[in-house]
Amino acid sequence: MFILTADKQFTKMFISSLMRVSK
Repeated sequence: MFILTADKQFTKMFISSLMRVSK
């Protein structure tokens, strides 16, 4: 469960980073 939550946070951060770079 903890791993899944951490992965979720990581994915969120990763997507956010990609969006920023795309911009």
